[in-house]
Amino acid sequence: MSAKMKNKPKFTPGQLAAINLRGSNILVSASAGAGKTAVLTERIVEIVLNRKKPVDIDRIVVVTFTRAAAAEMRTRIGQKLSDKLSEVSYEDLQLRQHIEKQLALLSHARITTIDSFCLGIVRNFFYTINLDPAFRIGDTQEMELLMKEVLDNLLEEEYVRGDAEFINMMETFAPGKSDKPAAELIQKLFEISRSHSWPEEWLDECIKMYDISSADELMNSDWYYKSGLADHISIMINQAVHNLGKACDILKCAMRIPGGSDKTYNAILTILEFVSDEKNNIEKMCGIEDYSKIGELIESIQFDKFPGKSVSDEFLQKKVEAKALRDAAKDIIVGLKKEYFHQSPENMVEDIKACGPAVKELVRVAKKFGAMFAAKKEEVNVVDFNDIEHFALKILLNRNEETGEIEYTSCADELMQLYEYILIDEYQDSNDVQETILTSISRERIGQPNMFMVGDVKQSIYQFRLAKPDIFEGKMSCYTDYVEAEGKEGEISGKKILLKRNFRSSNTILRTVNFVFERIMNKEIGNVNYDDNHTFEITAKDNNQENTDGLYDADEPVEVIYVSSREEISDYSKRQMEGLAIAERIRRLTDNGVKYSDIAILLRSMSGWAEELAETLVESGIPAVAEEQKGYFAAREIQVVLSMLKIIDNPRQDIPLTAVLRSVYGKMTDEELAIIRTFSKGDMYQALLEAAKEAEPELMRKCNEFLYMLNSYRLKSSYVSVHDLLVSLYKQNSYLEHMKAMPAGERREGNLMMLAKKALEYEEIDNKGLASFIRYIDRMKKADIDFGEASVADGPGGAVHIMSIHKSKGLEFPVVFVAGMGKQINLADAKTRVPIQSDIGPAPDYFDYRSRVKRKTLLKAAVNRKIINDAVGEELRVLYVALTRAKEKLIMTGYLDKAEDELEKYAVRGTSYAEMLSGKTCYYDWVLPCFTDHPMWYDVSFNETLWEIYDKEYPKVVFNLCYADELIEKEGISAAKRDGRRNELIMNAGRGIIDENTYNNITDYNEYKYPYLNQTKYAVKVSVSEIKHQAAVLEEGDGITASWASTEKPEYVPSFMREKEESTVNGADRGTMYHSLMEQIDIAGINSIADVIEQMKQLCSDGLLDERALSDKIISVKKIYKFCQSNVAKRMIIAEQKGCLSKEQPFVMGVESDRIYPDGTKEEIIIVQGIIDVYFEEEDGIVLLDYKTDRLTEGEEEKLVKRYKAQMKCYSEAIEKATGKNVKEIILYSFSLGTEIKVDIDE
Repeated sequence: MSAKMKNKPKFTPGQLAAINLRGSNILVSASAGAGKTAVLTERIVEIVLNRKKPVDIDRIVVVTFTRAAAAEMRTRIGQKLSDKLSEVSYEDLQLRQHIEKQLALLSHARITTIDSFCLGIVRNFFYTINLDPAFRIGDTQEMELLMKEVLDNLLEEEYVRGDAEFINMMETFAPGKSDKPAAELIQKLFEISRSHSWPEEWLDECIKMYDISSADELMNSDWYYKSGLADHISIMINQAVHNLGKACDILKCAMRIPGGSDKTYNAILTILEFVSDEKNNIEKMCGIEDYSKIGELIESIQFDKFPGKSVSDEFLQKKVEAKALRDAAKDIIVGLKKEYFHQSPENMVEDIKACGPAVKELVRVAKKFGAMFAAKKEEVNVVDFNDIEHFALKILLNRNEETGEIEYTSCADELMQLYEYILIDEYQDSNDVQETILTSISRERIGQPNMFMVGDVKQSIYQFRLAKPDIFEGKMSCYTDYVEAEGKEGEISGKKILLKRNFRSSNTILRTVNFVFERIMNKEIGNVNYDDNHTFEITAKDNNQENTDGLYDADEPVEVIYVSSREEISDYSKRQMEGLAIAERIRRLTDNGVKYSDIAILLRSMSGWAEELAETLVESGIPAVAEEQKGYFAAREIQVVLSMLKIIDNPRQDIPLTAVLRSVYGKMTDEELAIIRTFSKGDMYQALLEAAKEAEPELMRKCNEFLYMLNSYRLKSSYVSVHDLLVSLYKQNSYLEHMKAMPAGERREGNLMMLAKKALEYEEIDNKGLASFIRYIDRMKKADIDFGEASVADGPGGAVHIMSIHKSKGLEFPVVFVAGMGKQINLADAKTRVPIQSDIGPAPDYFDYRSRVKRKTLLKAAVNRKIINDAVGEELRVLYVALTRAKEKLIMTGYLDKAEDELEKYAVRGTSYAEMLSGKTCYYDWVLPCFTDHPMWYDVSFNETLWEIYDKEYPKVVFNLCYADELIEKEGISAAKRDGRRNELIMNAGRGIIDENTYNNITDYNEYKYPYLNQTKYAVKVSVSEIKHQAAVLEEGDGITASWASTEKPEYVPSFMREKEESTVNGADRGTMYHSLMEQIDIAGINSIADVIEQMKQLCSDGLLDERALSDKIISVKKIYKFCQSNVAKRMIIAEQKGCLSKEQPFVMGVESDRIYPDGTKEEIIIVQGIIDVYFEEEDGIVLLDYKTDRLTEGEEEKLVKRYKAQMKCYSEAIEKATGKNVKEIILYSFSLGTEIKVDIDE
C-alpha cells in the first residue's frame, strides 16, 4: 500500500517513537502540552494503515477518561483518515478501499471511556454471570438515595437484633446521640472497598491488621511500611537537623560581621554552641530505622530555654533568624514525640489489638450492607458503573478463594484474540479494578504485549475518585527507556518514552514551573521526583506558538500578586479583596487589547469562592461566568416552579403558595398578599378562597384568575405526566420567556429545561405521578444532592471564565489567573473520627466505651500521615495542572495576612518539607520560598510594591504586593459605584441582535416612570449598623415609638453537630464571639484570669460559645479580665444585684426616612432594628454601654466615637422611648485599648 504524504506534521524523536514502536508494552510519560492527543491519533492511524500488517479499527481498544475526549479522538481519527483518502491516487484501489472501510467501521470502533467499555463487555456476556439483560444504569442522584434507604434499613435491622458486638461498635464509632458518624463510616468503607479488584478480600485484610502481639510484629507489619511512617519520621528528623545547621551557618556569618563588641561576639558564640549541641543530639537519630531505638533517643532529647543574650542592633536580625530556625526544629521533634512516641511500643500494640473487635464488626456490617444494596438494586433491576466494572471483572476472571490464583475465562480469551492493540489515555488516573480488567484482555500473557499507556503522573488529580497514580509510577520505575531498550525486547518489562517538550506555554512559564517543582515535588511528597524525567524541555524557539494578536512580549513575565490590607476592611472579605486586585489587573490587560474570553481564573475549590469572585468582578464592570456544581435547587426559577408543583399537589401549604402568588403566576404584590391574609385565620389557601369572594374588585379578579388556573392544573395533573405538566407551566403566563429576559437568562432557561428532563427520566424509572416526583425532589434536597446549574455559552462579547482547576484540565487559555493561592489546603479526610486509607483500611482511636477513655493509636497516626502525604501530593499535582494551563501570561494571586511578615519568614525558612507535610499550608507557602534564596530578595525592601528577578538562572518573575485598602481608596469603590458598574454591565450584556420594533417596545417599557418611585429606593427595614454607614445622622423626632423585639436564648447544639473550623476567623466572627461571651459571663464571679478561662470553657461545653473562642488569638482572656475589674463593670454588678441590668436587648423602632436618607420624607417610616449590648439603671438615669472590638492604637479614641455616634444616638433614643426614662451616660468600652470612652451625642 502507498499514499502520497504531504504537509506531514513535524514530530520530535520521542513522539515518533510513541507513534511507531511496536512489540512491547509502552508507557508514554507526556508532560502538560506535549501533544499526546496528536501522538495517540497518529499512532492509531499508523496502525490502521500499516503497509505490512494493516489492522481494522474495530480491533483496537482506545480507552479515554471522558466521553468528550472519546468523541474528540474519534473525530480526529476520522479527519486523519479522510485526509489520507484525499491524498491517495485512484489507481491505488486497494488502499482507497481499506481507508473507506475504516471510515465505515469508525462508528463501531471501541473508542470509549472505561465505563462504556466495561458496559459493552457486560451487555455481550451477561449470561455468564446470570445477569438480567434488561438492567438499566441508575444516575448518581438515584443511587445515592437508594444507598441511603438501604443503610437506614440495615441499621434498623441490626438495632432490632441488638447483638452486643454491634452495639459496642456503634458506641465506639458514634459515641454521641446520633448514629450518623457510624452510618457514614459503613458507607465509606464499602465504597473504598469497591475500588479494589477483590473487595471482600480487602475488607478481610482490614481485620488482620489488628491481630498483632509484639512490637516487632508492629514494625514489620504491612501497614507500617505502606503508610510511609518510617520515611516520614526520617524526613522530619533530617529537616530538624537541616534547620539547626542553617541556624548555625547564620550565627557563623554573624561572627564575621565587623564592628561588634566583645560582649556581642561572646553572646553569638554562646548561642552558636547551644544550637550546635542541639543539632548534634538530634543528628544521632539520623539513619536509624528501628522504631523502638528512635523512641528511646527522642525521649532523651530535652530542649532548654534559648539563650537570652543581648546583642547590638546590627546583629539582632541574625539572632532572630537563628532562633526562628531553631524553634522550628524544636517544634518538629516535639511534634514527633507527641504524635508517634507518646507510649511504649508494647502499650501501642495493646491499644491497636483492643480496636480489633470493633473493626471486625464494622467490616461485617459493611459486607452486609454491600449484600443488601446489591439485592435492592437487583430487585429494581438497576446498576451503577461501579457494579459494571465488577461485573466485567467477574466475566473475565475466575478467582480461587482459597489459593487466590486467577484464571482467565473463555470470555477474556475471546476478547484477547479480538483486540490486537489496547491504548489507554490518561493512564495516571487508572485504579486497581480498571488495570485488572484491561490487563486481562491484553496479549501479554501469551508473550505478545500490546498495551500502549499514555499519561502524566504529575497530572493525576482524581484521588477523590480513588485513582491510583502509583500504578503509573510503578511502571515508570521498572520500564526501560526506549533508546536503551533497543534489541532487548525479551529481557525487559516494557519501554518508556518521555515527552518533555511543551507546545503550549511560553518559555518563561515553563522555566517558572520547572523552577518551582524542582524544589517542592519529590518522592517523599506525592511519590513523584520532579527530575530529568519530568522537567520541561526548554527550546530556543518559543514552542512555535502563535501570539494572541501580538498582544504579548515574546518573554512575558510570570506575575505573583499577594494581596493584603494594612487596615481591617469590614465591608470586604479576603476573597473580595483578592477579587478587586484581580479586577484591577484584568482592566489593565483589556486596556491593552486582551479579550475577556482570553482570560481564565482557576480556583482549587469553587464552593464559596466562585460566586463571591464572580460578583466582585461584575461589580467592577468585568463580565464573568462561573459554572458551579451546586445551587440548582436554590435558583429562583426552580424554586417557583417546584412551589407550583407542590400546591398543584396540595394547595394548603402556606410557604409554597405565597411564593407562587408573588411570582409571574400570581402577580400579587406584598400589599395584596397582606390583605388576602386578613380574610381568614386559617391557612393561606383558605384566605385566598375567601378573598376571591369578598375582596375589592381588582384583587377579587386576580384571586379568581389564579384559582381558576390552579384548579385547571390540579385536574390536568391527574392525567398528564409531570414532564408534560412542566412544559405547560413554562408556557403559562409566558413564564419561560420571563426567565429568559432576566439577567443570566440562558442559564435560567437551561435550569428549567433540565428539570423537565429530570422529570422525564424519573418517570421512566418510577411513573407514580406528581406526589411521587415531589417526594423524590425533597429527598434529594434533604440528602444534599444537587444537579448543578445548567451550563451556558458566552455571549458575543465574551466573558472571563471562572472554573475549578479540575475543570480546566486539558484546556488552555492565553491568560490564566491562579487565584486563592493563600487559601489553606483541605485535609478533612485526615481529621475524621475514623480515617480510612484505601491501601491500608480504617484506623480508629482506642476507645473504652465504658470508661469513655480515648487515645490515638499508632495505627491511626500512621493512616493519618499517609492520608496527609497523599493529599499534599495531590495538591502539588493540582497546582502543577493550574500553572500549566497558561499559554502566554500566568498570574498567581492570593491573600496573605501581614504580608510583609510572611515574606520575611519565607526568606528565612526557605522550602521546608516539614511545613509542607504539616498540611497547615497554602500554595503560596510552597511557591514563594522557592524564590527566597535569590540574592536580590534581600536587596529589595518589602515596603516596595514591585520588584523583579531577571537573570539566566532564575525565571522571569514579577512580584507585586497589592494593598486592598489602598486599591479601594484609589478606585473610589463605593457601594453606589459598584451598583452602577453592575447595572452598566447587565445593560451591556446583550445576547444577540433584536429588531427595531422590539427595541422600541422595550425602551417604552423601561422609560415608564412609576409615580411613587422615591419610596421604592430604600429598604423598609434597616439595621443600626447600616445607619452607621449613612452620611446623615439621626435627628430628634416626634411621635416615633420604639419597642423591644422578642429575644430567645441560643439553642444548645451538641458537640458532634458543631462545625469545627480550623481556619482563622474574620473580624465579624471575632466580634460576635466577644459579644456572646460578654452576654453570658458572670462578671461578679471573675477574680482572676483562671476564672475567665473556666467560665469560657463551661460556656463552650454548654454550646453557648463557639469553641474557637478559647484561642487567645481570638479572644484575649487578659482583656476580658481587665474589663471585669473596670469601673463600669463594678457599676454593672451593683445594677444586676438590684435587678436593673439588661444585656443584648433587641429593639425595633420606627424612624422618618428623611433622618436616614438625604432625600427621604417625614411621611415615609423606616423600621430600624438593632441589639443593645448593655444598659443599666442608676438613681439619676440610665447608662448605655457598648462593647467594641475594633483594633485601635492609643490616641484614636475620638476616631471610635465618630464612627459609632449615630449608632449610639439610635440606641439611646430606643431606650428612652421604650422605658420613658432618660439616658444620662453613654460609654464605649474598647477591648483593644482597655478603656472606657464617653460619648456625647449632643455635640
